[in-house]
Amino acid sequence: MSPPAAAASLLVLPDELLEDIFLRLDAMADLARASAACTDFRRVVSARRFRRRLRSLRPAPVLGCLALYAPFEFRPAEPQHRSAPAARALAQAADFTFSFLPGGPNGWLACDARDGRVLFYRLSFTAVFADLVVCDPLHRRYVQLPPIPGTGCSGYKDLDPFLDPATDGEKEEEQDLPFRVICAVAQSQHEFVAFHFSSATRIWFRTTFDWSTPLGQTMVEFFRLSDRRYAHGCFYWSFLGMGNLLILDTREMEFSVLDQMPGRNADHQTHDIVEVGEGRLGIVSVADGILELYSKALGKQKQWC
Repeated sequence: MSPPAAAASLLVLPDELLEDIFLRLDAMADLARASAACTDFRRVVSARRFRRRLRSLRPAPVLGCLALYAPFEFRPAEPQHRSAPAARALAQAADFTFSFLPGGPNGWLACDARDGRVLFYRLSFTAVFADLVVCDPLHRRYVQLPPIPGTGCSGYKDLDPFLDPATDGEKEEEQDLPFRVICAVAQSQHEFVAFHFSSATRIWFRTTFDWSTPLGQTMVEFFRLSDRRYAHGCFYWSFLGMGNLLILDTREMEFSVLDQMPGRNADHQTHDIVEVGEGRLGIVSVADGILELYSKALGKQKQWC
């Protein structure tokens, strides 16, 4: 009697069909088990095209909240939240006390967190920032940034350091995700400066902008505490009583100004910048007890509606 046909007789499914099957699995744990079943499944699951489709259908889950003030604390999602098991595993694997920071966590101040990284700075009596560090709490490692050129002079007060979000293309790589740090400052009532650092070049670049409408001296001194929002690759700063926005396009590293904000009593309204569907920019405003939403297509000449 001849032996039964081996694996060669099994039905071979095309990658496109396997992708559709895997995308319909109920849980990410099921996808992980499928990936571990055989090399062909793992090849399909690890492909960039599949990861892109998966992210479009299943955005990254919320695992918890990180308190960026000492003592640092990660508050994981709790049962019955569907992310609770993954959140618990993250809390056990990562070091959210940041004990691996140079010299220990004492003296370090957290100023931003994004894409799995946390940005810290440490004050000094001799410079605006003696140290800037980007750390990865999951892998317990950090990168110490070189000094910002020229920040020891008195013209730079209250630098506002923050992380520039990774692009969709960078997130697809998943391994060794690059990072960028921006330090913005109102150098005077007319001049704004942004220092931009990339982990790829390890060099600080400087961008300046002269604003024809002067800021009050109080706004200059408290620029770091002004509202900063992010949408569609741009950071937005609003200044109470001015009715306009300072914009930094991180793709081109260029400043611009939105002179006329929509809405009633725009100079004194409370507002927020949001991303609206189909690539539109939105402003949610509250003035005179009325909540309003305005949106427009991206571009300087587009009209609000």
